[in-house]
Amino acid sequence: KYLTDINWLVCRTKLKQTEVDCEYLKKFCATLTDENRRLQKELEELKALKMGQASFYMHLPAATLTMCPACERIGAAPPPGVTPTSKATPLSFAMGPGPGSVTKPHFYSAFPNPTAC
Repeated sequence: KYLTDINWLVCRTKLKQTEVDCEYLKKFCATLTDENRRLQKELEELKALKMGQASFYMHLPAATLTMCPACERIGAAPPPGVTPTSKATPLSFAMGPGPGSVTKPHFYSAFPNPTAC
C-alpha cells in the first residue's frame, strides 16, 4: 500500500507539473501569435512604403545636368521641347597673375549674375 501511495503522489505531482507547463505554453503561444501579427502588419506597411517609393521613382525622368554659363552653377536640363536661351559651354579658365593659378574669366556687367540659378 505504501508503494501505491508513493506512485499516486508521484503521478499527481507529474500531473500538476504538466498542467503548469501547459498553462505556460498557452501563454507563450499567445505571445508568439501577437508578435507574429505585429510583424506581419509591419511587413505589409514596409512593402506598401517600398511600392509607393518605387512608383514615385519610376515616374521621374532621367537626370540630366547642364552648366549655367553666367554663374557656372549646375542645374537641371530643360524639359523636352523647350530650348534654352543660351547654350551651356564648357568651363573656360584663363591663367591668372601668379604661376599656376587658375581664375574665371572676368565679365564686367552692372548685374554680376543676371540669371536666376
